[in-house]
Amino acid sequence: MQNFCFRNVRILAVAFGVLSIAVGVAARETFPEWVIRKQVPASQRGMNDDPAGDGVSNILKYGLGLDPLVVATNLVPQAQVMTVQGVERLVLTVNKNADALGVIYTVEGSSDLAAWSSNGLIIVSDTPTTLTVADGAPLSQTNRRFLRLRVSLRDPLPGALSWEQVASIRSLLDGAISAYEIPGILYSIKQPGQEPWVDGRGVRDRNSAAPISPDDRFRIGSASKTFAGMAALRLINQGRLGFEHPIGAYLPANVLSNYRKDLITVRMLLQHMSGINNYTNIIDDWFIPYIMDRKRVWTNEELIELVNGLYTKTPEEGGKVYDPGQKWFYSNTNTVILALIIEKITGVGFGRYITENFIQPLGLTGTIYPAPGESEIPGNHTRGYVDWIDFIGEPSLPPGVTDVTVYDPTGVGPAGPMISTVRDLSIWMEAIVRNDALVGDLRRGHIDWRYYIAFNGATSGPPPGTYGIKLAHEPDYTNNADYYVIGHRGQISGYDTAMMYLPEKNASIVVVCNRTLKNGPGFPTNALEVALNKMVALLYPDLIATNRIRSEPGRAQSLRAVTAPAAPADRWPAPLMEYR
Repeated sequence: MQNFCFRNVRILAVAFGVLSIAVGVAARETFPEWVIRKQVPASQRGMNDDPAGDGVSNILKYGLGLDPLVVATNLVPQAQVMTVQGVERLVLTVNKNADALGVIYTVEGSSDLAAWSSNGLIIVSDTPTTLTVADGAPLSQTNRRFLRLRVSLRDPLPGALSWEQVASIRSLLDGAISAYEIPGILYSIKQPGQEPWVDGRGVRDRNSAAPISPDDRFRIGSASKTFAGMAALRLINQGRLGFEHPIGAYLPANVLSNYRKDLITVRMLLQHMSGINNYTNIIDDWFIPYIMDRKRVWTNEELIELVNGLYTKTPEEGGKVYDPGQKWFYSNTNTVILALIIEKITGVGFGRYITENFIQPLGLTGTIYPAPGESEIPGNHTRGYVDWIDFIGEPSLPPGVTDVTVYDPTGVGPAGPMISTVRDLSIWMEAIVRNDALVGDLRRGHIDWRYYIAFNGATSGPPPGTYGIKLAHEPDYTNNADYYVIGHRGQISGYDTAMMYLPEKNASIVVVCNRTLKNGPGFPTNALEVALNKMVALLYPDLIATNRIRSEPGRAQSLRAVTAPAAPADRWPAPLMEYR
């Protein structure tokens, strides 16, 4: 039968195309990282080059895990005659490079060296490390048969993210992990109409040193507030709730009884203008129990009562901060109250409402609103770490870096209990800005940072960020720039998350660190400073260059005059409108 087959394998490598990779593999090499590690000279790093002069390109060697500078003609896979499905066929077995990201392996067959096709080939085996393909036609049906291997490498996000940029981001994250004592960092980048690119560096578990995986779940902390804000907007759009409705119309008499509920409105809860103090600032009755009794189940009414009972005390002691509507003050209590109002209107639990109206319709398969008592993170997840003494300066707390992954979500209430993945959060940020189905026309009037009020009511000094509807705009002080952006941060024991949407680039970006960041000179305070702002500068240098914060006489810095970018009507909110 040897007269009827051709055992040599024709090799072809092709250039970048459309992304098709399996998400969920930790810390695999990109092609640029590989050729750099192998010390391939810069002049020999092209996609179809042949540095060894052996007829095998770099990209093919990458796919097979071969050294790019070593003659490899005898190392490439060779076709063999084997019996498959009861007849003799030409069979090719490929040992795939399990460490390679974005590599697509395709075997093609031909009987005349003119018309190659993958149609009719038989996939005998296809695993992360091995591909075995048999020619669909028996050897006896023709004088000669041919098989060739086609290896292609495809961009992570076509037109938006290249492998060279992925390699640069990974280098950036590796530096942050080393400099800031962070076990691991995950990130996601999404463009409309494309599946998010997700990646990670470092470890998910300090004890086992297991590498972090892009599909790992983590606790998102105050990024949960964006779901609460959108839930309120959804009910307002449906006419079931109003911005100016007093909260007293929805709360029982014994909840927040010391505050003027007739003067506090739903809008004030959304904008943190209620003047209600923050229960997470109460050290003895909340913070210490939260640290020491990690599985305690709290009720929303308990959390609210922590500040209600201290109403007459000074703001520093937990008392009323301001009169309603007077000034901005970030308080988790606002979101807890908002959740109670949503439950009153809908007749279902807040977590169920979030799940049925946002998580499920958007296909956020890694996102969970945990129920009371669900203290474990289900499925694949990264551990979360904190140094309590470093974080709060109290020597009686547990010493050293502590694993704080397990705790009951009710300890933070609806202000920060949710679990998610970087993939899901990048989809969520895009949906907030672009998906009219979530809150209807209200998106055009209220999901726009120009509408929001300034952090702390600042009127001088560095340009303030703005906040409202549980969304925020924060100037990029890392790059001294103030570009158009909305997002939210989530800082909770063990995790630090930052997520944003850049309408001028049609991109959503999410970064999470799996530890509460260390306090100290030279250490960043949040994931924006750790990596996200630096990633924006790397990916979109033009955005930074054209949006510099300029110094002006009489104040340290000044906001540029910002207008909404020119865009189709379905891409970004129309001019501001009031909805009541």
